[in-house]
Amino acid sequence: MAKIKRQLKVNPADAELPRTRKRLFGRIIKEDFYLLVDLSLAEALFSLPLAVALIFEYLFIVNVEVSFSSVFPIVFYMGLICTPCFGIKYVGRNACFSVMKKKAHNEGCFIAPQILSAVRTSGARSFFNGLTVGISAFICVVGTVYLLYFSETFFKWAGIGVLILQLAVLFGAAEYFCASENFYQLKFFAQRKNSFAFALIAFPATIAHFAFFFGVKFFAALFSPWLAIACVFLYALFLNGLSVAAATLFAHRTFDIHINKNNYPEYVGKGLYKGDKES
Repeated sequence: MAKIKRQLKVNPADAELPRTRKRLFGRIIKEDFYLLVDLSLAEALFSLPLAVALIFEYLFIVNVEVSFSSVFPIVFYMGLICTPCFGIKYVGRNACFSVMKKKAHNEGCFIAPQILSAVRTSGARSFFNGLTVGISAFICVVGTVYLLYFSETFFKWAGIGVLILQLAVLFGAAEYFCASENFYQLKFFAQRKNSFAFALIAFPATIAHFAFFFGVKFFAALFSPWLAIACVFLYALFLNGLSVAAATLFAHRTFDIHINKNNYPEYVGKGLYKGDKES
């Protein structure tokens, strides 16, 4: 995890700020590699319960006969165990969003204390936000296994597509919730309602982000468990932080268009060079 005295770099002069969020994203990758690593490791720490549960699920499945009566109970009961683990994961992921919000707004902070502060202040709300992803993932996985064994028609693949689609949308809503939770002070259900709406408004971006966050790991697992393990380590060391950066900056752009422009004009383009209106 981050060293206790590690802090964000701040540009003191407005002229040194990037003019667009795309340039800010590129600058973060180029100059703040340490930040992406720190946030990835912090999220990995909160993801350990989920990782352990998934490892046990895999070990159980590979050691039983490949049949519905053997596989489905494992998927079902281990899925129940994994569901609250998503809540724990999102406590850490939301805390990482709080650090990235500071970076996006060119505000200084010590990384580790900021993460701990976000856990204390938003931990419960973040847990229930992540729980929605866990429930959605449970429905998706259990439903997919059921359809694979008991359906031989076109509706099998249509049903699996619907299950994946609902997971993608609820995952996108959870990501917007993390960005919004660290931006606005709203009641939980109002925050969830707005986040769900944003996930639908920016549907192509929601699908792309879902494919990067879940799809890469899934396809790696189809080829080899070792490739999947390597992929998980890559996310834990760098790519989780990269996804937090991309999701935060895109969410802030969405907030500018749909909320800030009319209600909080002082936040429009915050952290960017004000001489350029492009964001």
